[in-house]
Amino acid sequence: STRTVKLDYASAEMLQKMLSFACGEFGSKKKEAKQMTGNDAMDLIQLADRLDMPPLHEACVKVLMSVLTSENAQDIHTCAIASNAPDLAAKARTILDTRAHSHVIRSLHDKSRQLLDARVKKEAERKALEKELETLDTRIRNAENKIAFEVEKA
Repeated sequence: STRTVKLDYASAEMLQKMLSFACGEFGSKKKEAKQMTGNDAMDLIQLADRLDMPPLHEACVKVLMSVLTSENAQDIHTCAIASNAPDLAAKARTILDTRAHSHVIRSLHDKSRQLLDARVKKEAERKALEKELETLDTRIRNAENKIAFEVEKA
């Protein structure tokens, strides 16, 4: 009996890579095998999950773990969730959380620097006002002395 399976959700290129993987010609440890890229793995992992191909799925996870960075963590996290790769999703989530935490720290550091700059500016303004106040106090004392002198003279 013959059974037809529709694979219209996968490109011919991905199906070729999947079959090459199954034959050991792609993404395997053989020296002559073409190596799987991160982009290949992103495409193939969902196909491997859908067709229940654990060896291909595991190879894709391994490649994606090796190329995971803060720049691609969101895409890999989304892909890992969609393709039933919880360890990969967890590692990507950790990177995303760390990146978010770093952003918060950087933001707080920037705010702290702004506040320190504002404090320095206000301190300079305060010193200028104190100097102005001293000048006014001196002028008031001089005026009071003149008034006292004029009163005595009169």
